[in-house]
Amino acid sequence: MATERNPPDNLECFRAKGPRGHSRSAKILAKAGIWIGYAASNKHNLSFQGLPSFKELKDNCENMTQPIPPMVDGGVSNDTRVAIYRACGETSPEIHLLEIQVMKRPATKVTIMPLHHNGQSCELFCILVPQRHDRTLQGLQVFRPYELEKDGNTFNSNYELASARNGGWVRTEDEVVEPLGIPLKESAGTTPTSLRSVSHSSPEQPIPVKHINNTKLRSGRKRAVYNYKTAPATAICRNAKLSTPFMPICHVIDAMPLGLPYARTLRHRISREMSHTATAHRETSSNDDNTVLPALTEQQAKRLLLVWVVVVDNTEYDFSHSILECPKFSDFLELVLTEAAGDPQVTEKIDSSIMWRLTYQVPGQLKKAFALRIDANEDQGYERLRHSVAQSSFWNNTLRGNIDIKLRLLA
Repeated sequence: MATERNPPDNLECFRAKGPRGHSRSAKILAKAGIWIGYAASNKHNLSFQGLPSFKELKDNCENMTQPIPPMVDGGVSNDTRVAIYRACGETSPEIHLLEIQVMKRPATKVTIMPLHHNGQSCELFCILVPQRHDRTLQGLQVFRPYELEKDGNTFNSNYELASARNGGWVRTEDEVVEPLGIPLKESAGTTPTSLRSVSHSSPEQPIPVKHINNTKLRSGRKRAVYNYKTAPATAICRNAKLSTPFMPICHVIDAMPLGLPYARTLRHRISREMSHTATAHRETSSNDDNTVLPALTEQQAKRLLLVWVVVVDNTEYDFSHSILECPKFSDFLELVLTEAAGDPQVTEKIDSSIMWRLTYQVPGQLKKAFALRIDANEDQGYERLRHSVAQSSFWNNTLRGNIDIKLRLLA
């Protein structure tokens, strides 16, 4: 979070009074265009320095009028995340991230960063917007402060926060550090057994896909619908590098669940590692032609359905899986092969397939079509599709519903 595009040393931690006063910078942040509101429920109708009140934002959500802060589905979690401002290194204070309800039906919420005002703790807050673009940190969720300009997803500030995607998952030190590409040293001590056992049995481990047995098919153009739901297959990235041009390394806050051991050790390591990594990034980024495409959030991926309808012997099969279940297009084909194991005519179509067409349409916009050839580069076309959907205005204007991505076998 920042008021201008200057290096951290020039920002003086948002120029607030006191040592490292990130949470005491409400006026500076508001002046930079970041929305600030009152935290107490009896003050949600109050405006801070002429900005819309939180009640106004909630009313806008009900009436579908701008400005509307980007939200995520679900009820408020009681878990508290502790953020560490990376640019401060060892001297960083703990920054607590919370969640607050916006709408009850459908249930939507936002993540917030509490701010101090006039000596009062947690008197104000800013909204944090989950980001889609950084796929190098597969185990972490990136946030940016909500600004009122345009659609709420355009930012002037150059700072971000990163937290564990599953806020309730107790993570060991190595599981937090490894996605950041920071090497561990044995001299730092070992992780307590109790924490290690919890993290290794994490609910984020994927559940194996079940097989269909004794599926009875009926004639007469019936629809045999298979829609398997599996747990999110979010894996820890073991060798990820913080090299994306969208996220300056020295301008990042790392957040991890409350109570994590060795937090102070992590601050020291992050400060030391980032000084070397940031230098290497500046030297190589100018020669790097690879563009990191925006990634989908977990909630968005759940609402994107790959749908393939095929008719065999007067029976219409309807195969449907979310993109969350299918990080690669081959994952979808494997799931369908498993489900259609009892009908060789369906599996033969998949085994002999060469090219597919994937289409989707957002209300009020042109239909988008993508040709995908089954070869070594098939994931490139699939990734372009995900990139297109991630940038769609559907996420800004729609609170409910899914997007069906229809598949057609071309050859």
